[in-house]
This record gives sequence, structure tokens and C-alpha cells, in this order.
Amino acid sequence: MIFWLSECACLLLHLLTRPFLADISPPAYHAFHYFLLVEITKMIESIALLDREGRFVWADERAPWGFCLDLILGTPAWKWVTSDNVESVKTAYSRCLILGEPQQFQAEVSIDGRSVDMNVWLKSTSLADAKIVATSIRLPSRMKTLTASEKEVLKLIGDGLAPKRIAEALDVARATIDTHRRNIMKKLRIDDSHKLQEFAIRKSQLW
Repeated sequence: MIFWLSECACLLLHLLTRPFLADISPPAYHAFHYFLLVEITKMIESIALLDREGRFVWADERAPWGFCLDLILGTPAWKWVTSDNVESVKTAYSRCLILGEPQQFQAEVSIDGRSVDMNVWLKSTSLADAKIVATSIRLPSRMKTLTASEKEVLKLIGDGLAPKRIAEALDVARATIDTHRRNIMKKLRIDDSHKLQEFAIRKSQLW
């Protein structure tokens, strides 16, 4: 959904903003489009531009790494993820760069002693000095307590499926889904089903 919106919105933003931004550098100009997209959709929190080697050439100050931009600029993105995430991030970057396929992954980012879990989307660009735009959003800390099965159920709740349909989709008993729902609500400190559905819909962009 994010990529579909970016394709539609950035064309319009280009037409509207180009006369006023003629003097800024291409990376900053391209990033400015995505910054406006973020403000319009409120779907993503931060943006970065990466070169052919995966190095940061520009990053949004609102990102978790905004406090140390001088530290990360010119370094590869996978330098700042935990060791168990390095290979998956490299693979996602390579597929996006070489095949032009949009990528999405979750990784724990750790910079200067601060750690945060991020959901990241990669998309290729046509810029000469910035080949990939990376948009991201922080995962709520309580989400880390969910099991893989609970996350899968939460995603399907966000997609609008009723418990019976979720059980059918996952090929498990309805009672199993009810147990997952109770556990999710307990872990996320949500006290009724309507609030659970609202939470799941709001967070559906994380998957």
C-alpha cells in the first residue's frame, strides 16, 4: 500500500513542488517528496536514501538515528542492525537494487547504545547518487512480546477477518484463535475486542 501511494502521490508532488525547489540537490529533492508523503499519509516515520553500496547518503532527522546523522552518513545500513539481522538486510537490499523488487523486513537497529525495532520498506529510485529509498516505522515495544502465531492472528484481524475466518485461513481450531486473541489482548493491555480490532487496523501498516 505504501508503494502504491508513493507512485501516485510523488508524481503530483513533483508537479506542485518543482518550481519552488529548483536549487536543492537531487537526493534532498527526492527525499522531500517522500517527506511530504509521510506528512500527508502519516503512515511512515522516517526516510533514508542509500547509494549503490548500501551506504546512507541522506537521512531524516526524525529517524531513531536522527541524533547521530554524522555517525551513520557514508556507512552501510547493515552496519547498524544486530548481527542476526545483517544477512537478511543485505539480501533485501540486493534484491531491491538488482531486481528492482520492493522489499519489506523487520530488524533491530542499534546505534550509539540505543536500540529500536523497525519495520522497513525498500524501493529503488532512478537517482544517480541514491539508488534506494528506505522508509520505516518503529514497532511498538509491546509487539516484541507476541509470538509468531499471535502476530499472524493480529495481522489477519487487521485485515478485517472474523475469528472463524482466521481459523479457516490458518487451518486451526476456532478455540486456538480465541486463545491467541486473549493472549494478544493481555500482552498489549487491550481490554475489549473493539479496541483490539482498532489497534490491529492501525498497525496493519507494520506487516
